[in-house]
Amino acid sequence: PDSYKHFQFPLSHSPHRLSNDTNTKPTNKTRTVTTVTTTKTTKTKQQNMTIPEINNQDLLALRNYVTAPTSQTQSHRQKAATTILLDISHSNLTQRHIEIRFDKCDTISELRYRIHRQTGTPPQYQRLKIMDGMRRVIRELPPPGSGSEEVEHRPLGYFGMEDGWEVNCIDTDPHSGSKGGWYEDTALVPKYRMSEEKYNERKGTLREWGREQKQKDENFTFRRHESEHKELAEARRVVKLGGEVPEGFELDGAGVVIRKRERRDESGVMLQPGAESVVG
Repeated sequence: PDSYKHFQFPLSHSPHRLSNDTNTKPTNKTRTVTTVTTTKTTKTKQQNMTIPEINNQDLLALRNYVTAPTSQTQSHRQKAATTILLDISHSNLTQRHIEIRFDKCDTISELRYRIHRQTGTPPQYQRLKIMDGMRRVIRELPPPGSGSEEVEHRPLGYFGMEDGWEVNCIDTDPHSGSKGGWYEDTALVPKYRMSEEKYNERKGTLREWGREQKQKDENFTFRRHESEHKELAEARRVVKLGGEVPEGFELDGAGVVIRKRERRDESGVMLQPGAESVVG
């Protein structure tokens, strides 16, 4: 409709009359209009396309989330007018706590309590830096008991805090448990290590099972066992899908795919091939 405003049509060459008048030769302008009309019809067909019914609840939830208006998918839209989302960072921690919900009526004392729960630093050891969305320091608050007790009862709205602001906690405790990465670096935690002698004495281990297989077959290796196990699993998969039994395998009395093995007597003479399944 808006594209038609750019064209001036003579009364005798109206696009509505062209559809009934086959003797009228269309001009360049009418050809352009015809193209626009075809595009419009295609869009109309796409809009009227029937969407197949979905019975899977997970797919329905995903479709509703993707097709929902932006205001319904953004969590910061579903909050009260006085609710703000703040990021909390810590001087001894690499982890950041993103979009923690606060109310503008919450006091600095309540903010310190929340930081204590998130980071483990007690309020009396918290020196806070309040930064805006551009990480510019707006206000620094010393630990409680440093002559600024009146600030502890002021609400967050007093400092003009908004969504996306950050509160950085500097831990002043010289004996802090988070100092040196002890809250996050798992490499600092002592690991239990068992000696080779004690492990060899344990029963039911993989090493003991390997020794038992070595006694049965001196050529046994874990690498060969892994390869044979994969081949057996692939053969069973092929038969399950309706294929033929691969070469080197056969079906036992229960219809289970097993591997064929050469059997020899004590003198080394080959006997009739028998069936033996691969363990594991």
